[in-house]
Amino acid sequence: YGASISVMLIAIFEMIAIMWIYGFKNFGEDMKCMLGFAPNIYFQACWVVICPLLLTCIFIAACVCWTQPSYGGIQYPDWAHGIGYILVVLSVIQIPLWLLVTIVSAAMGGRGALSVFRTTNQWLTKT
Repeated sequence: YGASISVMLIAIFEMIAIMWIYGFKNFGEDMKCMLGFAPNIYFQACWVVICPLLLTCIFIAACVCWTQPSYGGIQYPDWAHGIGYILVVLSVIQIPLWLLVTIVSAAMGGRGALSVFRTTNQWLTKT
């Protein structure tokens, strides 16, 4: 439960959040600041299009081919599968939950809710 479905969903959300919400241009500038050079078009295409599509295809294929786990020929009881589903939900729900907490914290701190999606100049010195 935890090592397949939730990890795949977290990876998809991470790629979408960083490349589409934060933006690949901002991410490229951050990489340039840290490494001294900007990623080329190959990496940008992989991060923005190819990886999210491949991860989504793998996730869909995993869902279509998924069967309830068992131990040899012994089937686990329904309550055990329920615990597995709860573990998946608990790990994946962390993403929108902490996004909401961060947005509310920024809004209450007077920075504005959308400030969580922008680069800060605290550590970034653009060259």
